[in-house]
Amino acid sequence: MGKQPPDGNFGGQRIEVDNYGHGGYWKDSGVSLHNQGKVIVGRPPVMSTKLAY
Repeated sequence: MGKQPPDGNFGGQRIEVDNYGHGGYWKDSGVSLHNQGKVIVGRPPVMSTKLAY
């Protein structure tokens, strides 16, 4: 098995989210949706300091 996203050596970045479950990413005016928009247009998102697990 290759590198996994929660591993520090994966190279990914964790952005701030304000939801639980996959459907919450699309909540209007939510931090999650706002951050996705920033990533799409190439702007830096608000980064999370929380651990994924």
